[in-house]
Amino acid sequence: MTRFLPLALVLFTLTATAQEAPAPQAPAPQAPAPQAPAKDAIDAVLDPAFAAQTVFHTCAAISPNDYAFVSDTWAKTMDRVAKTLQDGGIAAERIATLTAAGQSQALTLPDSTPFGEVRALCTANPDWMMNSSAFSTIGLIRDLKGALPE
Repeated sequence: MTRFLPLALVLFTLTATAQEAPAPQAPAPQAPAPQAPAKDAIDAVLDPAFAAQTVFHTCAAISPNDYAFVSDTWAKTMDRVAKTLQDGGIAAERIATLTAAGQSQALTLPDSTPFGEVRALCTANPDWMMNSSAFSTIGLIRDLKGALPE
């Protein structure tokens, strides 16, 4: 029986840790390099959307059907983002950079990410699927239009 005690403690600790998960949150953004320019209004709109999509894409990645739905829906959103930026007179090079950063492959944690990190991300965001369904493309486009230079 004592052989199994360490395993029981590990399982109890994992269960307790999972139940004590912090409030849902996107991965912490990395601090910009000291010479990096301040974020502009477009980045201020897109960065939180990209952070949310990282959670949605990564947590959906373990289910091919869920991942296909999330990535297809997001691809349509990114098409609208690119059109909005183009209509707003943003340079083609900047649009290409932003849309590349917003591609599903760029937003999904790499396959080499340890499963524990993926699980921790999804555990910290238990409502990721509901939040994914409630993500507002209309709100994103509205906010993006408001961030465009006049």
